[in-house]
Amino acid sequence: MVLILNAIRYSVEICEISYIRLCRALSDLTENPNVEEYAFPEIYLESWSIVNNAVIFRNILEKHFEIDLRNKLFVEINKAKELRNTYQHIDERITEIFLKEDLPIFGSVSWFKRYPESDKAIFCSIYSGSFTNKQMQNVKFSNVIDENLNNEIQKIELSSIVRIQSKNGKKEFQKSIVHLSTLIYDLSEIINYIDTDMKLYYKNLDSTERHLSDFIIKLKGRQT
Repeated sequence: MVLILNAIRYSVEICEISYIRLCRALSDLTENPNVEEYAFPEIYLESWSIVNNAVIFRNILEKHFEIDLRNKLFVEINKAKELRNTYQHIDERITEIFLKEDLPIFGSVSWFKRYPESDKAIFCSIYSGSFTNKQMQNVKFSNVIDENLNNEIQKIELSSIVRIQSKNGKKEFQKSIVHLSTLIYDLSEIINYIDTDMKLYYKNLDSTERHLSDFIIKLKGRQT
């Protein structure tokens, strides 16, 4: 059980760290007219990190806990799993769909930045890679309302292509959007439920002191 809980903790904390870094990067890119060399890859790094680790979290719960993955709290996480499957086979998807449709390989990311104490707001959308066959990409923003209207960066959405099985049994490709902001909120709520249940289940366990299982080893020496 300790190993399972550590895996849960790491997957969620990595999501949280990536989300903090992503919000910071999106805010900077919104304001800075001079885009730095690694600005876009940094955003995709953190976005896909959230997707990947959220799916790891989901898979651990599915295997080791009796949790209904059809619960509304898992809607975005389940969509993230589909997106992650495509991401893991991106080398195949390049020839199957991305090249044919001239789509951004790592997808597109959109967000909304609000300015407190004013009515000013900016919608932004970025696309990974360059395009050859289309002069202008369609820019669409969903009408999903962010759950936390006080956040400076809201409605962070990652869009890409997923492969699904249609009713006739054939494999088809379609666009899918994962609302990363909602996914992070859902993760937090799921963890609260798990924490509450654990306290009830282990109510006789003394939890006054908590110790992290992480450690570091340092060996001092000289290079010869």
